[in-house]
Amino acid sequence: MFHNALTDNKNELAMLPDAKLRNYDREYIRDLIEQTGLSQKAVASRLGITDRALRFYITEPPARNIPYCVQYCLEQLAEGLNGARS
Repeated sequence: MFHNALTDNKNELAMLPDAKLRNYDREYIRDLIEQTGLSQKAVASRLGITDRALRFYITEPPARNIPYCVQYCLEQLAEGLNGARS
């Protein structure tokens, strides 16, 4: 699902930002939010945005497209919280 690249430690994988991986699909963003196990308000707070801004990114028709930096942070949050539960 996520783009991974090798870090300096060859045994460790880390996701590196790459704006070419921008995904405006609302379902993808909703799935990431669901993967966190947090409420939309809690996710927005962790991302440093308002819950209203987050709702703009997931509504149909779209009110706004999600900036890649917010998408990347959301992917990291979802991955981190999923890893913590494993």
